[in-house]
Amino acid sequence: MLFASSHPLCWTATLLGDLSCYQFPPLRSLFYHARILFLFTKSDMKTILLPVTVFSLALVSAPFHLPTLLMTVLWIWVHLLHFCIANQYYSTNEDALNKPWRPLPSGLLTTADAFTIRWSLVPICLFMSILHRTLVPSLVLLAATWLYNDCFWNKHGVVKNFLNVVGYLAFECGAAVCLSRNMGLTPSSTNALITSGLIILTTVHAGDFPDIGGDLKEGRNTLPILFPTLTRHILCATITLWTGYACIMTTTWSLAPVLGLAVLGTAVAEAFRNKDSDRRQDRFAFILYNVWLSAIHVALAATANTARWQSLPTSI
Repeated sequence: MLFASSHPLCWTATLLGDLSCYQFPPLRSLFYHARILFLFTKSDMKTILLPVTVFSLALVSAPFHLPTLLMTVLWIWVHLLHFCIANQYYSTNEDALNKPWRPLPSGLLTTADAFTIRWSLVPICLFMSILHRTLVPSLVLLAATWLYNDCFWNKHGVVKNFLNVVGYLAFECGAAVCLSRNMGLTPSSTNALITSGLIILTTVHAGDFPDIGGDLKEGRNTLPILFPTLTRHILCATITLWTGYACIMTTTWSLAPVLGLAVLGTAVAEAFRNKDSDRRQDRFAFILYNVWLSAIHVALAATANTARWQSLPTSI
């Protein structure tokens, strides 16, 4: 049995009240199983689901359509779930140290359950991608997931970062195609996607700083482990440079968002600058980084898709 509903955890009661939870066992079971799947992707909501959705929404020129947006979010989440299960299948020891609430280290699921769910998601991903004409991004994501996790390419810092870029771009391309509703992407949108890849390539190791302890335990040679001081300096420099680039690209905006972007970029760079930061400080810095990354992507998309953003004010 994949999901042992006899587990004492019953979070449905929090949403529906204790009485209703026990009056409707099927609903309780549904929420229970949904929460387990959510826990696989919880940490990546702020790093993948939210930034990719916001960037794709701002990038495409197709009129807003709520059902399409919901299906796009579902497409992103199902592919993200597949990656997260594949990744956490091999990192139970690390998660027991860094994220003990995840389904595998907490005992909500066994590794056999995770294996079955992970491979059951593959045909679902492909079927959804055929419907939305996003088969190529889906195949790229599935291949990158296999290389990253099953081939253990994530243990090598440079290769890991490259695969992160490939995966991130596949998410963005797939989401943009879903939202465009067969209208296609403009050359300026394609340039924005390429720039997004460069930003991620030069800053993605920001996510390795909070996980140094777990990476050491798993024997991974991430860049912050190999070059702890140098990578902080490089990260601060690249964040500052990309922030400056985005501010220049958005000079036609009102002053307030440009200043906000500049202040946010400076705050993120300063948060990572301290070489004596502990895990808690690095975790906070990584949250700031994700806010900055979302803001940078909105700026990229807005400059690429001026038709949608013509209503932006030109003065404070």
